[in-house]
Amino acid sequence: MKKRNLINSILFANLIAIVIYLVYYFVLQIKSEEILEYSKPFLLAFGINMLNFIFAMFLFFISQNKNNRIFLILNLGGMVFRIILLTAFVTIFYNFLNIDKVAFIFAFFIFYFIYLIIEIRFYSRKNTINYGVSRS
Repeated sequence: MKKRNLINSILFANLIAIVIYLVYYFVLQIKSEEILEYSKPFLLAFGINMLNFIFAMFLFFISQNKNNRIFLILNLGGMVFRIILLTAFVTIFYNFLNIDKVAFIFAFFIFYFIYLIIEIRFYSRKNTINYGVSRS
């Protein structure tokens, strides 16, 4: 049941990504030969945020049955590492790739907050399940 909720959340986030992409595609009325060029910022932003999310879930599952100290080191230390890694990716992509920079930053932050919300909800539900803490 727990893994099903995570999978449903990931599928929901990916569905939102597809909807955002389709809106982006239709608002700009992109010609079919230009679709790859206009898709690059969207796909790059989606890819690095998806990797960030997968890495966060990986660290969480590793630290799940460990003591509190190891749990905090893996998750909070991992969070610092992930932010540094995301900053490096954004800087490299923004400065060295020939992409629409505004679309890239916009898509990056949309995906970042979508996956951050899913991550927070996942941690919150795990806390409720493991400790019986009521969600208000």
